Amino acid sequence: MEFFDSHETEQESKEFSKKVNDFLSNIRTMSEEDLQELKEQVTHAVKHFEDVLIPLLEKAKTEKLTDEENELFIKTFEPFAKLKQGIEDTLLFLGHSLKMRADGIFFNIKQQALNGDPKAKELYEELLPKYKETLLSDDIEDLN
Repeated sequence: MEFFDSHETEQESKEFSKKVNDFLSNIRTMSEEDLQELKEQVTHAVKHFEDVLIPLLEKAKTEKLTDEENELFIKTFEPFAKLKQGIEDTLLFLGHSLKMRADGIFFNIKQQALNGDPKAKELYEELLPKYKETLLSDDIEDLN
């Protein structure tokens, strides 16, 4: 049984679950060729980074880069910016997923405690201070 603290939380959870499942489905269904191409793109970007960006960074410490060097720097950096964004998006997905699961568990235990389950009440009272500490919201008192 799932328990959500509000209809909005339930909708957000369902929407997020769909996005995660779609994302994972896309990863699972990638062909060997697509996986190999992705690996080659990352390998090429890393090699290009080592060959181009490191010397440009060293030069930039002591003198001004030419327009061509600036353009090369930006063009070389773009794949890393995309990779960084992909990693950040993945971490955001994972963090949100973990938070939604933790919220679901917490509010399920809270509901069981309210329904009179003594073990759930004991667990809820143990979890409540720790849960409050993790919140970024000012509405902490709403949990009681």
